[in-house]
Amino acid sequence: MLVPLQQTRRKELMMRRSRHVYLLVHAAKLGRGPFHAWARMPDAWTLVTDGSAGPEAVEPFKSRGVHVVTVPVAG
Repeated sequence: MLVPLQQTRRKELMMRRSRHVYLLVHAAKLGRGPFHAWARMPDAWTLVTDGSAGPEAVEPFKSRGVHVVTVPVAG
């Protein structure tokens, strides 16, 4: 397993090489933290989460200009 600093640097490198960054996050994890090994997000990115994310969970991202996509929960 990589140590957190190495994980962070690898994520930063992948994001720099990408045309666009998509972060897929289960709604239950939105607003939780801190995560021990995450990287600074670029200025423009897209959050993809499931439809159980309420408006209060996605509003902090939208207010910062993040494009938010919610996917309906099958069932």
